[in-house]
Amino acid sequence: MLVFDTDSLTHAQYGHALLQEKMRHVSSDQLFTTSVAAEEVLKGRLAYPHRNHNSPKSIVGHADLVATLAYLHEWKILLYDDGAHLLLATLKKKRIRIGSQDLRIAAITLYHGFTLITCNRGDFMHVPNLKIEDWTISPRP
Repeated sequence: MLVFDTDSLTHAQYGHALLQEKMRHVSSDQLFTTSVAAEEVLKGRLAYPHRNHNSPKSIVGHADLVATLAYLHEWKILLYDDGAHLLLATLKKKRIRIGSQDLRIAAITLYHGFTLITCNRGDFMHVPNLKIEDWTISPRP
């Protein structure tokens, strides 16, 4: 089972060719994202029309927001729940130096025993026992 972090979810939505090619080889019932990633994506989509509310750019922002809501509806979303919260507390005690939302995504992924799909290897590689893959780059020959 595979969990897409915020960046990978966004890349998938906007048609990153390599990532989408890899997704075609995986059954959709094995693809997940998290409530934390959904929150982050929606915050970004909400911020754009808000920043541009007096501009025609807000039209694009609202269309993007609605498209993102429809896109998220297609995903199975793992919740940040009690189990992930307890695991997050354990990770915090280890003083892992990554962003708090990334640490929540890692906790959810670890709690379910899944693999995280991310292009943010630099941060997530510091989380013990977290399996990560980057589908935005070609494997080295």
